[in-house]
Amino acid sequence: MFLRETLLMIGATNNHMATREVMQSSIDDHSFHLVPQPDWSMPRDSEHVVQFYEADTFLLDMLSDYVGTGLAAGAGCLVVATKAHHVELDERLQAAGIDLLTARASGQYVALDAAETLATFMVAGSPDSRRFATVIGGIIAQVAHGRGAVRIFGEMVGLLWLEGQYDAAIQLEALWNVLHATQAFALFCAYPIHSFGGDALSQRLGDVCAAHARVIPAESYTALTDADERLRAIIQLQQKARSLEAEIAERQAAEASLRTVKDRLEVQVADLRHLHELSIRLTGTLDIETVLHEVLAAALTVHGTNMGLLSLCDPQRQGLKLHVSQGFDAPFLAQVASVPAGGGACGTCYERRRRVVVEDVEVDPIFAPYRQSARMAGFRAVHSTPLMARNGTIIGVLSVHFRQPHRPSERETRLIDLYAQMAADAIENAQLYQNAQDAIQVRDHFLSIAAHELKTPLTSLIGTAQLLQRRIERDGIVTGAGAKAMHVIVAQAKRLNKMILSLLDVSRIDTGRLTIERTPVDLSVLVRRVVEETQATLDKHTVECRLPSEPLLIEGDDVRLEQVVQNLISNAIKYSPNGGPIAVQAEQQGHQARLLVRDCGMGIPKNDQPHLFQRFYRATNADTQHMSGMGIGLYVVKEIVTLHGGTVAVESCEGAGSTFTVCLPLQPEAQAGIVAERSDMLGNPTHSLKAS
Repeated sequence: MFLRETLLMIGATNNHMATREVMQSSIDDHSFHLVPQPDWSMPRDSEHVVQFYEADTFLLDMLSDYVGTGLAAGAGCLVVATKAHHVELDERLQAAGIDLLTARASGQYVALDAAETLATFMVAGSPDSRRFATVIGGIIAQVAHGRGAVRIFGEMVGLLWLEGQYDAAIQLEALWNVLHATQAFALFCAYPIHSFGGDALSQRLGDVCAAHARVIPAESYTALTDADERLRAIIQLQQKARSLEAEIAERQAAEASLRTVKDRLEVQVADLRHLHELSIRLTGTLDIETVLHEVLAAALTVHGTNMGLLSLCDPQRQGLKLHVSQGFDAPFLAQVASVPAGGGACGTCYERRRRVVVEDVEVDPIFAPYRQSARMAGFRAVHSTPLMARNGTIIGVLSVHFRQPHRPSERETRLIDLYAQMAADAIENAQLYQNAQDAIQVRDHFLSIAAHELKTPLTSLIGTAQLLQRRIERDGIVTGAGAKAMHVIVAQAKRLNKMILSLLDVSRIDTGRLTIERTPVDLSVLVRRVVEETQATLDKHTVECRLPSEPLLIEGDDVRLEQVVQNLISNAIKYSPNGGPIAVQAEQQGHQARLLVRDCGMGIPKNDQPHLFQRFYRATNADTQHMSGMGIGLYVVKEIVTLHGGTVAVESCEGAGSTFTVCLPLQPEAQAGIVAERSDMLGNPTHSLKAS
């Protein structure tokens, strides 16, 4: 080994100068074979050398030569390294014949742990210059005392570099150079070459090299023994560097392309999100004004402007009528409140049924008559897009304005087309809904007027018919057929009157005028009265009435509750065309009074049951030719029960009859337990009433 041979030569003489000459001769001989082997025999007093290495073995070979020749030459040596490197360095020095115990005892050889030493002068992740000068400068002074030269190996910068603290490592190198100005020593630093991987550290590598007086390449180069091999290695390194630069350029171009694609995708995702949000807002309302404001606001956001108009087709004449706007003053809005076909960008768009783009109002001939108005309003460009209905007709124009000349991008054009179609659909839906609401109001108004107008003459007709019927029955002057005809007249007039009253109730419900007057009502008494009045009209139905013996008190409107009971019993009779029993039951259940009306008739299909209490709805199995009705009765029942704070429900099986259940809150006193405190608790009698 080179170091061992050198030390043996040094040990052969006690003359210090002779030892140097022998070492120099030996090093020169080896330099011939191991060019460019560094000459550690006579480093300059203030030399700052950096060694890059690939393997720890190579670093330790270089370090043992550096320290060993220094100790042999009588120089003081300070080694600041990791614990693992200290152990291996000591083994190599001792194997080379170095007496480390004596060197340590005399203070010629000082070994410090790199991490612990770093901690003595690092502050907030950076080396503190004062602490460094005090700690390291003091140690160097001790090692140099009584000796002509000092050699230092510092691995602290390598530790910082491996931890990614690049700035701190460069700062520490600078502090070593500052210390050189006041103290003489040779400094050997080392960095693992693998810690410089990646293009991002290219500049950092240059900074490290610039901080040193001499740079030694890693062993893959320094181990070459032939000059031609070294030249070939340099050529290969140059070629690799060029290839790497080209690869880096390609990668940077690919990254730039990916960033561009990513940016575009992010914009598209944001656009889709805005479209989705607008769709939700538009489908969430059928109010035409809300729809128009949402559409205009979304369009202005797409174009990045705050000026715009949304006009709808004027039903009175050919042209547009302004509905919503943003960013304009009153005088300008007055000018564009009504735009004729062909007038400006909006009118031209309406006339041509296609997009009109005016990039600069000062030069576009379309805007020649309106340039002064544009100057006063403060815009230089306008883009108008038609709003086309599903049947291909135009329903309006959406216009956005810009304060500077503006040409729409492909994205703006694509999005505004989508917004325009969404807007047209939403506006058309809102208009259809508004038209339907207007028609409903007209219908309800007509029904209300018709019902009121029919009620008066019909009441008179019923009264007169009943008077004639009583006279006929009293005087007996009409045959049996005539009496029967008179009976039909009275019955049909009453039926017609009931239908008119139902229509009036529907009108009251729709206008919010259906009210109740609450008074204490005994539901049992009310149900018994209705059943007794109804039973006289029955000829093939049996009504079983099951009522509690105690009062069933509720707070309600006696007339309206009677209407509920009548409608439910009438329904049970109507939809039991073959006759049979009708069960009517009233009972207390908890804090509620419960009324049940059950029949054994045709029943209700399952799919119809959720819709049964809707206005004008009739079950699909109802024979409309033989079963009269308008689908109003149950709708009115539900509204009356709801006004009383109750509920109504149906259970039915097609072909097996139906049960309607009404639940109403008891009078507060009854809920408090008055009924439960009564001492006379009787059973529930059952009454069977059958018409003769």
